[in-house]
Amino acid sequence: MQKILVIGGSGFIGANLIEYLCKLNYSVINFGRSPSPFVHENVFNIKGSIKDIDSLKAIFNEHDINVVVHSMTTFTPLEKINSCQDHLALNLSAIIDLIAVMKENNVKRLVYMSSGGSVYGKSSTPLTEQDSTAPESFYGWMKESVENYLKFYSRINPDFNHMIIRPANVYGKYQKLDKIIGVALKHAHLGQTLRIFGSTKICKDYIHVSDLCEITTKLMFSDAWNTIYNAGTGVGTTLQDIISSAEKVTGKPLDIEVLEHKAGDVAYSVLDNSKVNNQINKFSYKDIFEGMTEMYDHVIQVLNHKA
Repeated sequence: MQKILVIGGSGFIGANLIEYLCKLNYSVINFGRSPSPFVHENVFNIKGSIKDIDSLKAIFNEHDINVVVHSMTTFTPLEKINSCQDHLALNLSAIIDLIAVMKENNVKRLVYMSSGGSVYGKSSTPLTEQDSTAPESFYGWMKESVENYLKFYSRINPDFNHMIIRPANVYGKYQKLDKIIGVALKHAHLGQTLRIFGSTKICKDYIHVSDLCEITTKLMFSDAWNTIYNAGTGVGTTLQDIISSAEKVTGKPLDIEVLEHKAGDVAYSVLDNSKVNNQINKFSYKDIFEGMTEMYDHVIQVLNHKA
């Protein structure tokens, strides 16, 4: 049985990926700050910090790891940064140390979750993997920096294989209700005013987390290494589309308040997904209404738990 180490498996994307892998009968180790919300006999939770080199070494010494997936991020694109030191230590320096531990234990495959919504910067047309990167936020710069290190390390260590996945705006189960789709569903359900920043015409690519997990897993067990893949639907969805879908899914009207545009947030971001589609023969994605309908069950569970 293949054994996969997921760094950040208690987070939104990591937890969904663990669930997806376990349903395919893979064995998964979650290393993070807390246990994975998905409970399964194939999941082994190890609590700790990625900065703790001794803990990382112990994991590789005690388990026969085939692939490492790094899905951990400690901050968001629009978050105000007061000090960069901790973010650099957790999101860049710790990955460099992780790769060194992997080399010591002859583990040669690392999947890195970057950010298609943050590394490219401004655009008016769908972005391909060949387009230049020009981050508008510190978050995007950090993701780009890790990407560059992976390319550098693979160049000087030809036996090391990396895969960079650039997801679009991901949504779905296990996500905190602080991103636009979860917020829109929550506010519609509760009858609260939804505050948006900039314009209802802001257009981005939104991918359901189940589609991202499918893409990641199929790529992980293919020969598609040492390259970059966009992971999006290739379809632009406006904030007005999300508002309309939230109203339709919940059956309730949604009051809107438009505020000033936030610095660092791009107004258009859609990913060209032809490369990954051709690599894994995936040509079908959940549309925004279907995905939001599924996520609404998660929103209700979260709200009921807090009540």
